[in-house]
Amino acid sequence: MLGREPLLAEPAPTLPGFLIAHASQCASRLVGMPSFRAQLNIVGLRPGYRPEAVMDTAVAALAERHHVEANQLDIVAGIPRITLRFTVEEPERGAENRTARESAALMRAAVEAVAVTQRLAVLRRVRGTWVAV
Repeated sequence: MLGREPLLAEPAPTLPGFLIAHASQCASRLVGMPSFRAQLNIVGLRPGYRPEAVMDTAVAALAERHHVEANQLDIVAGIPRITLRFTVEEPERGAENRTARESAALMRAAVEAVAVTQRLAVLRRVRGTWVAV
């Protein structure tokens, strides 16, 4: 095969080197993106809306500003409660908490169009536990 250049002009990165670089990138994302929960009690539906509209509206409202990691519906003491877990990317902890509270309030306002709500709680993951912010 004279006259042809080799397929790899420079050596390929070694697998361990690639994994270390990838792990470092993932760790920096995890450190910079804390996880929050917004919990909202739902005490009734507004006329003309189906129950599914509550969660759909909540997820859509939060997804406008943040990555929504998960959502669930629980019944606590006979009252439906939606919980949405989301990440916030801000340069400092105070800004992260403030942004999380603002975003949760906007989510509640959106849900109020389809349901009657009660008691919004915003929690932050800190060393394995959820702490109110």
